[in-house]
Parts: sequence; C-alpha cells; structure tokens
Amino acid sequence: MPSSRNLKGIAAGLAGSFVSRNNDVEGYWGIGLLCRDAAQTNGVVVLNLSQRLPVPATPSSVRVLKAYAQQLDALLQNAGFSPGVLADAEVWLQFGEPSTTHANVVMFTCRVALADSKGQRYEAIEHGQCWPHNPTRERRSARASGF
Repeated sequence: MPSSRNLKGIAAGLAGSFVSRNNDVEGYWGIGLLCRDAAQTNGVVVLNLSQRLPVPATPSSVRVLKAYAQQLDALLQNAGFSPGVLADAEVWLQFGEPSTTHANVVMFTCRVALADSKGQRYEAIEHGQCWPHNPTRERRSARASGF
C-alpha cells in the first residue's frame, strides 16, 4: 500500500512539470498561453483535474488540462494507488505582478493541490515568470511537428 507521502511527491512532480518549458501546447509554452488567457479571469487560471473543468475554458486550457489529468492518472497508477484515492485535484495559477527586472514579464504562482478521500490535502507551490503568449514574437518548438 503506498503511503500518503507519495501523494506529496506526486503533487510536487506535477507542479515542477507544469512550470517547466516542457509544458508544451502545439509547440508553444503552456504557461505563456495560460497567462494570455488569464486576462479573462483577473489573472487566475484553475484546472480541476478530477472534474476535468478548466476556468477559463479556452482551447489552450482544455489541452493543458487533458494532458495533466492523464499525467496525474499515470502517476497515481505507477505509485500503486487505487483509482478512487483522490477526492479532488487541481492546478491553480495566479498571474499578476510585473517583473521588476524585465518589461512585459509577468510573475506567476502555480499551486498543485491534491485531496485524498479522507480529506487530507497535499500541496506543492512553484513560482516563476513568463511573457503572455504572442505568436509573432515566439518560435514554435520542433516537438509540435513530430520531431
């Protein structure tokens, strides 16, 4: 039987992966796309992985949600957890404070929260900075073309 400590590790792994440059949506950094979309919701993006509900429900947030819900399912299965171990799982992003070092750069906080069926919560928090997505300024990753 896996321990609850494994859920803390899964939350930390998801948070680290989420803010990494490998969080890719059709060749563009997922965080930049979500930053652009967060303007609709006062700088907040919430991806409920257990209910498969993104806020705001943009094409980018739906793609990121689907990828991370699948990743969460795989991590839980690989750690030996039964499918119903989690009562809730969400990724919460807050975009806001402009960087003091670079113009147009936005600071963000990413929190991954998992709650088990007993009500115990496991959280991991990452901070970073990004540009809101702008396809005229950015290059697409080669991963988008299947290389």
